[in-house]
Amino acid sequence: MEAKEFGRFIAGMRKEKKMTQAELAEKIHVTDKAVSRWERGLGFPDIQTIEPLAQALGISVLELMRSERQEKAVPEIQYTQKEVAEMLQNAGDISRQQKKQDRNANVIAGFLVIGVAAAAWAAKIVNVGGGLILGGLVAAAFVSLWYFFQNLDDEESRKVYGAASILSIGILASLVNFVWGDQLAEFIPGGLERKEQIFWTLWYLFVLVMMMIGTIRCIRRQRQKKEKKYKTVLFTAIMATIMFVTLWQYQNTMQNRYKNTGIWSGAQQYAEVLLKRNKNLENDWLIGDESWREGNKNTFEIRLTYYADADDAKEGRESEYQYKIHFDDVDGYVIKSEGVPEKEIVFPENK
Repeated sequence: MEAKEFGRFIAGMRKEKKMTQAELAEKIHVTDKAVSRWERGLGFPDIQTIEPLAQALGISVLELMRSERQEKAVPEIQYTQKEVAEMLQNAGDISRQQKKQDRNANVIAGFLVIGVAAAAWAAKIVNVGGGLILGGLVAAAFVSLWYFFQNLDDEESRKVYGAASILSIGILASLVNFVWGDQLAEFIPGGLERKEQIFWTLWYLFVLVMMMIGTIRCIRRQRQKKEKKYKTVLFTAIMATIMFVTLWQYQNTMQNRYKNTGIWSGAQQYAEVLLKRNKNLENDWLIGDESWREGNKNTFEIRLTYYADADDAKEGRESEYQYKIHFDDVDGYVIKSEGVPEKEIVFPENK
């Protein structure tokens, strides 16, 4: 008795009876999670549940064990108790094998959580709690992919674990990009702009690969079932369209990134020119800059570090000045505010 086939048969009979997993579970006194596990081919009901399950589905025990309906004209074959026990033993062997796979996945996930947490903490990227969260997300992504590739032949499992893989990897990548993006950018040639290009390229590549794998598996399954050719052609055309739209979206995303990067770089250059002109600075007196963007607006905070005069340059005494610059297509770059950063302002003491 094959677990995937058994699960598909139960799911089909349940839907034929117009029952939910919870309703079927209630009839045979198990949890809906147990029913879901059977239908996904991840386990078998125990021997005491076989007969109630067959009755709830309106089929014979033989049909349930064979995972197929019998023609009315065909007399039902009676199995001996020994034969039923052997079939259940086979089912038990498969169930134990699946439990072993589950244990392996859990062990690897545990090592990933501890290993990633320890590595992140040792590198002083996060504290212990943050490392455990990061390790948990890495483990969730790994386990989702593990079960996705272990259950490629089962449609429902493929959907569930495929969605879980995309979601967990998306959350992990977004978290890493949001929290540690600036730190990672220091190790990447090209800095922050290059890091964002790599992030979005890898994300869209992952989505496309997942869609291609799913499409190939579905087409292969349709051919095995000898589906009508037009259905396969229609499905292929739909998936090709979705992948084309995804590529188009990737292109738009990268174009917007390039545009935003150019605007940001222009704002920095504009601030440097203003500072040099207004304070009569030599080119080599401008020694550093720091900038950030306000949300998704084209408004940038530019903080520049410089030597105010030759004496400051000789003594290494630094000053800071900050601009708030907005860009729009009509007015170009506009200074919204400027001045010494608040932390640099020194108020005279009251006498």
